[in-house]
Amino acid sequence: MPVLLIVVGLSLIGFTLFDALWTTIAPHGAGPLSKRIARGWWTASLWVHRRRAGGAHGLLAFAGPALLVVAFLVWVGLLWTGWTLLFSAEPGAVVASSSNEAADLAGRVYYVGFVLFTLGTGDYVPVGGTWEVLSALASLSGLFVVTLGITYVLSVVSAVAAKRQLAGSIYSLGSTPSGVVRGAWDGNGFAGIDQHLPSLGSALEHHTQRHLAYPVLHYFHSTDRRTALGPAVAVLDDALLLLANGVAPDVRPAPAILEPTRRTVGSFLDTLGDAFIGPSDEVPPTPDLTAVASVGVATEAAGDFERAAQRAAHRRRLLQGLVGDGGWSWADVEDPQ
Repeated sequence: MPVLLIVVGLSLIGFTLFDALWTTIAPHGAGPLSKRIARGWWTASLWVHRRRAGGAHGLLAFAGPALLVVAFLVWVGLLWTGWTLLFSAEPGAVVASSSNEAADLAGRVYYVGFVLFTLGTGDYVPVGGTWEVLSALASLSGLFVVTLGITYVLSVVSAVAAKRQLAGSIYSLGSTPSGVVRGAWDGNGFAGIDQHLPSLGSALEHHTQRHLAYPVLHYFHSTDRRTALGPAVAVLDDALLLLANGVAPDVRPAPAILEPTRRTVGSFLDTLGDAFIGPSDEVPPTPDLTAVASVGVATEAAGDFERAAQRAAHRRRLLQGLVGDGGWSWADVEDPQ
């Protein structure tokens, strides 16, 4: 039994530290346990959201912050359990400081708790050099996990604010793909678009790298369509599709202006597709070319644009998957009102 307690205890401690380190420090992805907890929570929240009339955006907005708290509590619980099992392997490892009697299970749980999180002295003390060293290591592991958790939360909160700012920047150009194109039209061309796309592409690339470092960002939901990144990225990409293939060649922006941002969107979708989203079963409706032509923009033939949209079918299915997994629908892209 003592050997089993030692093996199980050390395994829990090692696994907890690995999951916490991988989640908070590794540049790609979350730890195996944190990732499964987050995905399961989000899937359940989406299930409720999709079955309520009008959706449950408040529930989805709660998911992200709740997942940060749950992940930290799971790390603490596993670490506490692992060290308690380890100190239970030897009946006389921890004794009462006043009577020298061996601690019972409740006493060992209490002892591990104050060692992990207070570094102070309590009613129980370790006996022998081995258990004293292990107590110091337990204190170090508790301090380590708490510090990692606080640092991680602060970084994620900053990244969430930047994510919503990026979505708002895209929304300010237009709430729909055709609205972005119409807003950029100056009567002769799209000279102003080159002032916005590089900064948007840079911000989206920055967000992509943050997303790799903090996958929990995917589960921070904005209840306001204006600051929801999934629909915003879909609007931006469909607007770029209109500019690159729907607008007549003599007035459309140069490929050197459009393609870098399109590649950045593609990189973002690839990042999400590796772990979070899959393509939707159906291709979303083709962007509205007639709305672009209605403001005097010369356009390609409808058939030619339709074929260009079909060539981008897989990419657009990924976009619809992104929108849907974020708790929105394609109607929020076509008509956010």
